[in-house]
Amino acid sequence: MTVRQLAVLHRLTTDSLTMTELAEQLNLNKTAISRVLDRLEAWDFIVWQVSKTDKRKVEITLSNKAQQFLSEYDSEQ
Repeated sequence: MTVRQLAVLHRLTTDSLTMTELAEQLNLNKTAISRVLDRLEAWDFIVWQVSKTDKRKVEITLSNKAQQFLSEYDSEQ
């Protein structure tokens, strides 16, 4: 798990965000955030969902697997 991947997971613990919002908050370009999200999705750590308030937006949320991972990771730190 890289520092960027952990940063994304921690950002998503409080709210679901779009890819653009994550990139802006973490100061990453779209290519970099896309790579991070692709890896997290391959590990089943994130879920893509159409926004409930704006059907044009796709938001990213943590999966149960990611929440469990973070809980265990944070307790070890």
